[in-house]
Amino acid sequence: MGIPKAEKKRRRSRTEMEVEMISTETIPPSSPTPTHHPLSFLDQMAPPIYSTLILYFPPPPPHCNPIPTLKSSLSKALSLFYPPLGPPLPPPLSGYPHRLHSAATHFGCGAIALAVCAAHKVVDAASLASFILTWSRISRGDLPSSSPTFDSHAIFPPQDMTCLDSDCTPKQNPAEPLVTHVFVFEPQTIKSLKASCMVLGIVPTTVEAVSILIWRSISKDGQPSGLAHVINIRQALEPPLPEGSFGNVVLGTFAEDRSGSGGNEEMVRAAIRSVDKEYVKKVRGRPMGLVESMARMMELWRDEGTAFVGLTSWYRFPIYGNDLGWGRPVWASPGGACMPGVVKLMPTRDTGGVEMWVTLPRQDMDLFERCPQISAYCSRRF
Repeated sequence: MGIPKAEKKRRRSRTEMEVEMISTETIPPSSPTPTHHPLSFLDQMAPPIYSTLILYFPPPPPHCNPIPTLKSSLSKALSLFYPPLGPPLPPPLSGYPHRLHSAATHFGCGAIALAVCAAHKVVDAASLASFILTWSRISRGDLPSSSPTFDSHAIFPPQDMTCLDSDCTPKQNPAEPLVTHVFVFEPQTIKSLKASCMVLGIVPTTVEAVSILIWRSISKDGQPSGLAHVINIRQALEPPLPEGSFGNVVLGTFAEDRSGSGGNEEMVRAAIRSVDKEYVKKVRGRPMGLVESMARMMELWRDEGTAFVGLTSWYRFPIYGNDLGWGRPVWASPGGACMPGVVKLMPTRDTGGVEMWVTLPRQDMDLFERCPQISAYCSRRF
């Protein structure tokens, strides 16, 4: 079974963008592939959602139709990543019609957007970024830099997950609409932010510093709050896994402040840096302990009295290196379902800055934007 691929054409008016579906097609792998791919324990723990990245490319050269090349190169890339990106998942995960979708959208100006959407049960952000990078290399006529490996199920064997609550939806008032705004940190303000977050002379990473700012900004006096992170553990394993190790090789971690005084630097740093070699060993030795920890995290996220944020980061991935044959993308954006309290960090194209995609209920977003610390360190793009 192959991968649905949609080619779209868009026409812009003053008030809206009309989408016309031109065709859909199933793209099979170019060569025979295995028929079975076992999920790891960490795959089982991943939420039943799709992970999506959208790349926006400039118009291709005149008289050049890149779609046939995209189809043939996708077919070759699938032969390397199949079956993780192949047939629908078995029950009880069969809610995924397909593990991978891709859509090419033509704009009236000639530009092209390429969306790639994969089931989170088989990919983390690093895996999806690796697949797209391989696809782009093949599309422009280069060889893949490396072949993916599929060994996480041997390191984290699957478990009996009948007790797992698969509902990853945080609290949401259906009467209050969600809004997503994008804020940009310039390199100089990132430097200033990191300096303001130093404790005992330790300079935080960019992601740690932005996390501290977000937690401070969503916290209200006297209200319990929390912050969750997803950590890539490929280098925390012994021996370390290559970055091309495919699947979910991540662990969640979170910090909570029950006092209502707001999160601080030590809490954020401790939560992120607690996911080290020793912690990974503990998870491998007692995997169900992670289930208990994540259940506590979801309890906080669903608590209407707790201000909680879940953060994921694409900041370090080379998403602007995806040249499909007619130039690098001019912009990239995350996709997927909008959920309250979700924050996604993206790199800017060439400046070394950070885009922060924030989804909140409208009333909370108004308060977030008026926070003096937000306006001091970043500006709203849209």
